[in-house]
Formats: sequence, C-alpha cells, structure tokens
Amino acid sequence: MSKSKGNVIYADELAQIFSVDAVRYFVLHEMPFENDGTITWELMVERMNSELANTLGEIGKGDLETQSRAVRDRLIPAMEELRRAADEAETVTAEKYWPFPTYAALLFGVE
Repeated sequence: MSKSKGNVIYADELAQIFSVDAVRYFVLHEMPFENDGTITWELMVERMNSELANTLGEIGKGDLETQSRAVRDRLIPAMEELRRAADEAETVTAEKYWPFPTYAALLFGVE
C-alpha cells in the first residue's frame, strides 16, 4: 500500500463496512505476528464470506441433526404403535374370517 499510489485502505472504512470485530479477526487470523501482512478488500470479503459460509453450514448441520433426532424420537414410537395396531388387526381379521378360502383356492381349487 502506498499513499502516493492511492491504494491505502483505512481501518475506519473497513470497520464501517465489516465491523470492528471482523477487521480485528481478519488481522489476527491473516497477518503474521510481528511481520507485515497483506490486506485488500478482496481478501477481507473472501475471509468474511468463508467464515460466514462455514458458520452457517455448521449451524445448519447442527439444526438438521437436532430436528432429525427429534423427529426420529417421535416417529419410531409412533411407527411401533402403528405396527402393533396392524398386527392386532391382522390377528382379529384372521380369527374372524378364518378359514376363508384363499385366492388360489378360489381360482384353482387348491387348498
């Protein structure tokens, strides 16, 4: 960066656009301690987008896992109850209508 070339980035401008914490994070993350570092608008945007995408991705993943656990915890008992009801209906039906001729018996006379 050079003032004479006019490619200076002022910290106040960065802080207005990205927030003070974001600029602080960028400087600590991207610039080596006790050394010169490179800071450009493109690098700032890239770092913020990357962190935002990673953070949102982790939040989304955690939210989906939590919701799937909640659904699974409600769905499995409901499915087991439905399965028991179906088994009971099958037993009642078999007891009530047995010995009802099977389809094969009706068509082919096979028992």
